[in-house]
Amino acid sequence: MSAFAPIKNSTGQTVAIVGVDISKEVIENRLKSVVNTGYLILIATTIISLLLILLIIQGIRIISFYQEKLEKSEHDIQMALDIAEEGIWEFDIRKDSLHIGGGFWKNLGRDNRGWDHSISIDKVFSYIHPDDLEKFKAMIQDLRDEAGPDRIMSPIRFRAKDRTYRWLRVTGKVVSWEDNAPLKAMGTTVDITDIRQYQEDIERMYEKLVIFDSITRHDIANKNSIISLASEELALSEPGSDEQKRWLSEIMKASEGISAQIRFASTYQSLGSGKPRWNDIDEIITSLMEEEHQQVISIINECQGLFLYADPLINRALYNLFENALRHAGPDITYIRFWYRIEDGTCILSIEDDGRGIPDSRKEEIFTRGVGENTGLGLYLIREILRITGLTIRETGVFGQGARFEITAKSGLYRVEQHS
Repeated sequence: MSAFAPIKNSTGQTVAIVGVDISKEVIENRLKSVVNTGYLILIATTIISLLLILLIIQGIRIISFYQEKLEKSEHDIQMALDIAEEGIWEFDIRKDSLHIGGGFWKNLGRDNRGWDHSISIDKVFSYIHPDDLEKFKAMIQDLRDEAGPDRIMSPIRFRAKDRTYRWLRVTGKVVSWEDNAPLKAMGTTVDITDIRQYQEDIERMYEKLVIFDSITRHDIANKNSIISLASEELALSEPGSDEQKRWLSEIMKASEGISAQIRFASTYQSLGSGKPRWNDIDEIITSLMEEEHQQVISIINECQGLFLYADPLINRALYNLFENALRHAGPDITYIRFWYRIEDGTCILSIEDDGRGIPDSRKEEIFTRGVGENTGLGLYLIREILRITGLTIRETGVFGQGARFEITAKSGLYRVEQHS
């Protein structure tokens, strides 16, 4: 192959012609060289691409391996928490939301939606017992506070699915900060309901022992003094005389008083020995009505579906209130009514009659031990039975129109079931 090019001067005239003659072999060799270089680049690029693909595949395998290990570790931790029935929580302080897992939901008998499901702090507040809400809010504020304590820990009552309350010990601390501002806190929950119950049982039994010891020693000592004095006077009196009869009567009364004290001690000793439970009030009253079917007065039961959380002896308490009405209401009583109402989240069970009622001056006094027309133990014991689980009782009737005893149960100590 040949190529030519003219050479011109400043005036544009051609002064020379330059030519190049390149052989076909040279051109073919150059083209082959370019093609070979292209092939080498293509091969190198392909090899590099394959190496990159292999590296990516290996990276994916490594990531998958560690992802599986992470998921297995999380699963093992979750299983361990479930077995231990401990809950774990993470609080996003800026968003006011929590992730809760482990045994927390199991303790409350609620469905666990998984760690990925977040719950607002306000929703958590709705699960907390009203008496513990301010304390829990103070704990949350400690987590938000830059100068808050290093760790929070306190027992809190949470409402379970069955509307009872469980004691959970909440522990946690801030684990993430930004510019000295807390971002995230983590912690655990542990169900301590049984422990709290044992502690309360021990405290209650100790209190019972103190009261029991004091009452027993005082009352029996008094009765023995009477018997001792009467025995001395009896020995000096004439046989068959009125004086002898009087002192014999005093001895018999003192002996009956000791017997009543022993019966009281037996009943009082059993208080709290049965574990508190849900008691069907309608069933108790129905049973009472069956026992007293020969009564000429009307017994009205309007407590269908009502359950109270109380010592099993509550049936004895309701029976004693019924018996108390029969004994003290007077001859004109025509009915005894059991009914309840709900006011501001509190249940009030009323036992009322249309008898003579109780004077205002004695409405509180009648619950004091030793006050009464018989043993003076009935209403005192009723209050003690109810007090075991936090129930209270008072008399609110109008003197001259009838007596009304009101048993008050706060939220968590009652439930109402609708019957079909």
